Amino acid sequence: GVVDGDRDDDDEVVEIDIAELAGAPDVVSERPRYTRESVKRAFSDSDKTSAHAQRAEYLEAVIAAKLKERTRINDAENLAAARNHQRDSRLQRLIREAEELCSLRCPGRKEGGGRCEYVMEGFDGCMAVHCNTATGCGTHFCAYCFATFNSSQACHNHVYRCPESIVPRQHFCDDAAALEEFYAEKKRRRVEAMLVGKNASDDDRTRVMERVNTILQ
Repeated sequence: GVVDGDRDDDDEVVEIDIAELAGAPDVVSERPRYTRESVKRAFSDSDKTSAHAQRAEYLEAVIAAKLKERTRINDAENLAAARNHQRDSRLQRLIREAEELCSLRCPGRKEGGGRCEYVMEGFDGCMAVHCNTATGCGTHFCAYCFATFNSSQACHNHVYRCPESIVPRQHFCDDAAALEEFYAEKKRRRVEAMLVGKNASDDDRTRVMERVNTILQ
């Protein structure tokens, strides 16, 4: 602090930096107002004790502030981690559903009403399919649009006119490459429709479709 040397009044008010008296110039504190008499006693034991006490209070306040900030940061990090976990869990559920949609399954129902969903990958060429395996449900269905029928004749009649057929007015499809591309596109559309129905985010859609494209390669 600066003392006015032109006046001798011991009660003249001057400003002294307590941090300087405490030997801690890095401490930021208000500059209390002291009389000239106080300046004379600036380095007395009692004043030094007082200055150190103020410095200790300041340091305690700094520590408390840092702990509060650390707690805030930890809370923010924990919240972010929880949100990331929730997002990852949602993404994994979407990927699992997409993978299931990438498997061609029987659209029929078993006795009792449950879906058959027997995986029907690969046909002998006839697109009027009968799910007659040991674990199947006996349903007749079109391998193009997956519409179901009660009889083989009704199913064959439909396949002949199915709007999704890649070989119009034919029951058979011998073009394996064309059929593979047909099913790949059908699976992509199924997954895309599922993602729209689930209100998936753009990022989740991108990542799910990347997984789907990997499966279909």
